[in-house]
Amino acid sequence: MSILQPRPSRPHDRWSRLLARVREAHATQVELHERVLLRNSPWLEDLLHWSWDGEDWQLHGRLLPPAGTSPSITRSGWCPGLG
Repeated sequence: MSILQPRPSRPHDRWSRLLARVREAHATQVELHERVLLRNSPWLEDLLHWSWDGEDWQLHGRLLPPAGTSPSITRSGWCPGLG
């Protein structure tokens, strides 16, 4: 086998790549779903929460969240107050 020829792909490698793509697509769908839920619940923005602006964590809100409330941010740290 020459150095310039690509190594034959193994079935395991293909399945690993496919699984990684499926996981990435699922994570994207979850993030988008969480953003829609937050956009439809603007009162959650008033609850204190830390959100990620891409460079640093920012404290938003002015009210203490009651126990058992849903989070005011997505899993990635996005909140509607960021844009």
